[in-house]
Amino acid sequence: MTEPDLASRCGICGLDAAPVLLQQCFRCSTRFHLNPTNRAGIDCGDAVLGSVPGMEFGVEYYCTPCIGALNDEIVEATAAQARLDAVERRPGWRA
Repeated sequence: MTEPDLASRCGICGLDAAPVLLQQCFRCSTRFHLNPTNRAGIDCGDAVLGSVPGMEFGVEYYCTPCIGALNDEIVEATAAQARLDAVERRPGWRA
């Protein structure tokens, strides 16, 4: 019995897959199961269409952990901007 090729293994769930069913994450380069039609099967990430802040135009592929990290970064940036906006609205505050 031979060991399966690591290029044919999902880096997220660890299950073997035909290379055509795996996509490379744009953020961390991990190969993961992508199920773009949302039919029955394994899905360990997602495809992003269009322009998202910090991302390029077109289709980009992200594994589930990177999607979570990107969401956390967006939430933190939004919270930081809200804190800055609150300071700027204080009476007597000048830049």
